[in-house]
Amino acid sequence: MTGTTDTPEQPSKTVDDTPGGITHRAREFAATQLPLVVAGLLLLAALGAGVTYATHVSPGEQTESEVVGTWSDAGQFDHAATVQRDTEVFANGTELDDRSTYFTRASPELNVEYAYRHRATKPAAVRTNLSLVVRSTDGDDVLWETTERLDRTSSDALAPGERQNVTATVNVSRVRDRIRRIETDLGAAAGEPSIRVVAVTDATVTVADETVDRNREDALTITTDGGTYDVTSEGGSWSDDVTHQRSVPAEYGPLRSLGGPALALGAIAGLVGLGWAHHTGRLGVDPQRRRRRAVRREREEFDDWITAGRLPDDLGGRTTVETESLEGLVDVAIDSDRRVVEDPSTGLFAVLDGDVAYTFDPPGTDLVPVEDSEHVSESDAFDETEPADDGAEPSDPEVTDINDLLGDDFDVEPPPSADE
Repeated sequence: MTGTTDTPEQPSKTVDDTPGGITHRAREFAATQLPLVVAGLLLLAALGAGVTYATHVSPGEQTESEVVGTWSDAGQFDHAATVQRDTEVFANGTELDDRSTYFTRASPELNVEYAYRHRATKPAAVRTNLSLVVRSTDGDDVLWETTERLDRTSSDALAPGERQNVTATVNVSRVRDRIRRIETDLGAAAGEPSIRVVAVTDATVTVADETVDRNREDALTITTDGGTYDVTSEGGSWSDDVTHQRSVPAEYGPLRSLGGPALALGAIAGLVGLGWAHHTGRLGVDPQRRRRRAVRREREEFDDWITAGRLPDDLGGRTTVETESLEGLVDVAIDSDRRVVEDPSTGLFAVLDGDVAYTFDPPGTDLVPVEDSEHVSESDAFDETEPADDGAEPSDPEVTDINDLLGDDFDVEPPPSADE
């Protein structure tokens, strides 16, 4: 066969795909699956009611922190050394304070003072221990260590802003000699030796009727290098908010606050509407419309065997044999090695075989593509009456002259045009 034009691979949108058709399919689904739809709406109503109850009636509690006060403290080292012999640059008894470097021969003893203070609404119980820690380290590893208590002080009621001081004197020359003795006893000068004055402070204070404990450690480091020693200190302030945990009603966002009632009311409204539609018979299933949809599905399934064309009036006087389904008509076309011709202007399907025309006339006109019936209303689309003949020739670019489909054995005159 030559000169044929197949229909597009994707069938055109039909009238039944319009909003009205979609609404009808929804009604049909509700009618055929009524128990399932009712169960789904009941489930949604129960879910919405549960969310509403949990949100507005019994929201539960959540824990939040409330700042009830602030407590801060600070630790600071001060240091000084007294010159113990006359030198050309320093006289005996000269006080050298808060220097980064001291001379070991001129002032071998370092006087250390550690001061602790705090700020709160009430006095604090404070205890400070001052110790001398001598050790040798290799990176993060402590190779050896000795600890000697230097001094301690305590106060049961240290007022806010008041200083608590603890003092000690470190003879750097003697400590350096002790390091040498330890290395001699160990038989090796391993690691990096260091001298530290460590202040450990324990403080307890009541803030907003809540007892708060604080432990802090500050250090002053002495590093010897030949005839000098360097001093660096670690300290600083610390502050923290004192909080109370309290339980308050849980709060939710607008999505849950409004979504729960909306879901419950929507489901209940759906149940009422469904009951009303069922009672008034509006959920009835239209057998014709269901049949038309079945035909449309068949049309898509057998698209490879169907060609659009214009059929002659009265099928050229041929004997007409009507088939019960489009599938049956396709079987005839396969057996007779013919094509199924679909006339878009009438919706008729036919197989022309000699002087016999096998036809299938689908119910309604909803198989006509939308572009050929875009001005037809939904009510007209489902009218089973024959369409009015205005004498105009359909102008479908996909339509092929029927003589091209029938071959040389048939010579069908095309219907007269509107101009003729």
